[in-house]
Amino acid sequence: MPNLERYILKRGWVLVTCSGTIGRTALVSNTWDGWAATNHITRLIPKEEDMLNPGYLTLYLQTVYGQAQVLALSYGAVVEEIGEAGKLFEQILVALPDKSTQDKIGNLVIEAYELKDKANMLEQEAVSLLEKHLEELSGVSL
Repeated sequence: MPNLERYILKRGWVLVTCSGTIGRTALVSNTWDGWAATNHITRLIPKEEDMLNPGYLTLYLQTVYGQAQVLALSYGAVVEEIGEAGKLFEQILVALPDKSTQDKIGNLVIEAYELKDKANMLEQEAVSLLEKHLEELSGVSL
């Protein structure tokens, strides 16, 4: 695929849907690191010099305050879009507590995303075990 590298995600990036169902946010975890994602997702890449915890930013954008700001940037009728999607981060005011408070909150969010990934892997293992058992019982390969 041409320009595939433009779509590759990196751990710690914050994703915001910017087309269709706008404003959904997610944090790129270890599992998603290196995956490709559509251009209908804005990638917010916290700069180290800003010292903004990506978990904190993800959670903030999910709050009433963050969602109100994101949705205020939308336009369109049938398929909503966020205008100036590339400049989304510049247009949103983020309440910034001190770094230790950000990290206390943000690190819990990061941990939650990693635990969610682990839960998804365990669920997939359970599905595989069940399918294998059903195949053995029925003699039919799923």
